[in-house]
Amino acid sequence: MNWKFWQNQKAKVAVPVTAAAIVVVAAGIAVAVHFIQPGMITQQQAQAIALEHAGVREEDALALKVSRDDGKYDVSFRTADRTYEYEIQGRSGQVVDFSYESAGAAPKTVSGNSGQSSATAVSQEITQEQAKAIALEHAGAAEADVVFYRAEPDRDDGRNVYDVEFYVGNTEYDYEIAADTGEVLSYDSDIEGWAVSSQNGSPVTLEQARDLVVDRISGISAQDVRIHEDWDDGRQVYEGEAWFDGVEYEFEIDASTGTFLNWSAEGR
Repeated sequence: MNWKFWQNQKAKVAVPVTAAAIVVVAAGIAVAVHFIQPGMITQQQAQAIALEHAGVREEDALALKVSRDDGKYDVSFRTADRTYEYEIQGRSGQVVDFSYESAGAAPKTVSGNSGQSSATAVSQEITQEQAKAIALEHAGAAEADVVFYRAEPDRDDGRNVYDVEFYVGNTEYDYEIAADTGEVLSYDSDIEGWAVSSQNGSPVTLEQARDLVVDRISGISAQDVRIHEDWDDGRQVYEGEAWFDGVEYEFEIDASTGTFLNWSAEGR
């Protein structure tokens, strides 16, 4: 996402760097050492998180490698009977994705911070009804108010998910729920069949619309919101997008009422 304000932010934080990375090799362990951004866990911490999650002692881990890539750590190692690969979120230390391959067996992959071994996590996936309940709770909707339901198992980026869709009044909700953790991976809502008589609120300016977005995303600043005026089906709207804490947001606001006509959030 190549926004001008991102470029301005980068220009304010220019730090001379004499070396981009150093590779240290000792006792058969290769670790790529990068300059750590403020707020990120260290490579040693990412390594410890992966080993603890796998239930493997450091002295039993062979060919251990840790590298940093785009705000996350990739950790790989093997034992006498398995090969492990981990993806660790750089700021929270969350296990985003992990997989292992046993000798003579097909790879087994589980995504999400389950805090359990792969075999256990796979056997404890949430049910379709649980996925529906998670989506309804996130949307703040009561099951009695839902007029249409669709909850189907699916695969996305190598993990099992549930695609959940329902309507409350004239608003359509779409959710993607991780089957192994119950995490809301992405969601969006759209108002269908828009009509002036069905909306409440007062006209808002562009800056007021920006403030509505800031109020809806905890911790974000106005500078992180990209917004512009547009026209949709003969009405004035404000459209835009924002990126904050690893989540991409897109929205459309009715300029005559300040109502969110469309809202989506997606991130890992």
